Amino acid sequence: MDDADIQIFATWFHNDRALTVGGTPAERYAARPDLPDAERDAAERIASARLGLYRVLVVEPGRSLTLEELLGSRRIEVRSPHVSREAIRWDILLARLMDGDRPSLWGRRGSSSRARSPSCARSSGGLRARRTASGRSR
Repeated sequence: MDDADIQIFATWFHNDRALTVGGTPAERYAARPDLPDAERDAAERIASARLGLYRVLVVEPGRSLTLEELLGSRRIEVRSPHVSREAIRWDILLARLMDGDRPSLWGRRGSSSRARSPSCARSSGGLRARRTASGRSR
């Protein structure tokens, strides 16, 4: 396992792993009554950050990205000084959005640069698998 794998595992372990007593570790931590208000606010935003697939529509390098949900239709501008230096229009991101005054990306993210243009995305069918007559993906 390299550092990227460890980060992905740790994020899943804290944000997505359902506990037998209910909730995720991040949700249970955010619910602790002894947290100071500022820490509780940050913990709640981290706990509610869910994984999603997004297409990059606009890049302001060093500042922000405008994203479009691939499994919905919402467009959202996110603060992202680091990812916005690497991403280009039409990239696909697997990322977590963290709510706030201005939403931001949180945690490890994955990306694909295979859909660099609308025509490429349309011709490849985006991320949707093509189905055969038997219903199987190909």
